Amino acid sequence: RKNTIKACVYVKDVVRILFESIHKENEFLTLLNLTYFPAPTIESICSEISSVSLIKKPTIVIPSWSMMFAAKNILFVSNIFGINLKGIHPDRVKKVMISTNINGKKLSESPFKLQYTLNQAIQDWQNDCGGKSLF
Repeated sequence: RKNTIKACVYVKDVVRILFESIHKENEFLTLLNLTYFPAPTIESICSEISSVSLIKKPTIVIPSWSMMFAAKNILFVSNIFGINLKGIHPDRVKKVMISTNINGKKLSESPFKLQYTLNQAIQDWQNDCGGKSLF
């Protein structure tokens, strides 16, 4: 699904916000969902990855039943031959299809601001990988 919401945030922002929060004095304890606000969809994440990595944006949407069918069969065959395919599993396919829509509004209104947009995070990640394409 293009509209599956995947709440996420760049790990460098997570570390920085955690570090800053433990060094704040005279502050009340607060709970924040660390995610971009609003949380991006799979389609917007794919668009950002495409723009940063200069690869063609995916345009085909594969039906979920066919993805699950393929994943189950790949898992079955890999188990028969004793091959461990960590990346292909029906549970992982299902997880991609389920929205993880946590609300990041409280974070966006807090003193802890994200330093990276989704696009900047992908660019920084790619730079950390030696400038090589991530995909």
